[in-house]
Amino acid sequence: MRKLLKYTIDSITHLHTNMLRNFINNKQWKALLKESDISNELRNTVEHFMLPDKIDYEKYLQNYKANEICISGTGLKNWEMANNLSAFKEVQHINCTPTFRKFYADNSLDRSPSIPYWFYIAYPDVEHWFQSRMNIIDSSIANNSAHYLSNGKPNNNLYRLIIDKYKSSTGLHLECSI
Repeated sequence: MRKLLKYTIDSITHLHTNMLRNFINNKQWKALLKESDISNELRNTVEHFMLPDKIDYEKYLQNYKANEICISGTGLKNWEMANNLSAFKEVQHINCTPTFRKFYADNSLDRSPSIPYWFYIAYPDVEHWFQSRMNIIDSSIANNSAHYLSNGKPNNNLYRLIIDKYKSSTGLHLECSI
């Protein structure tokens, strides 16, 4: 009986914690949407990807910081080494997700120019998976290119297709989601 009670209490606590994390996460994304200087692209991305996929705001920020360092030409490994050797006591640590760190934090030249930065930042696991499986969406694009391409470039429908194919093919939880 005690084991059952402890299990029930633990389950309720876990459920409550997840609900609270989800609530706070939604609140952070929605606060961003209320900012007056937000671009239409970012607004669209938050509304159609970050909120529906429950992308963790803090994970996104950490990947974003790592991405900014990467595209500056420094690379995260070099930046962290220099940061650790710094005489300043306030050493900043970037806690990006494992896939982003492994594949995208040090060389922005290895990335496809047609994939926007937000996709690498929010969906590094999906992008890495997709790079070796691009043919998985060929028939979808061929059958309805106007739905997936705008002016010859990928649009949000294509990114949604890639994310959904990843989730259905792998059964994995998105790395950056709550």
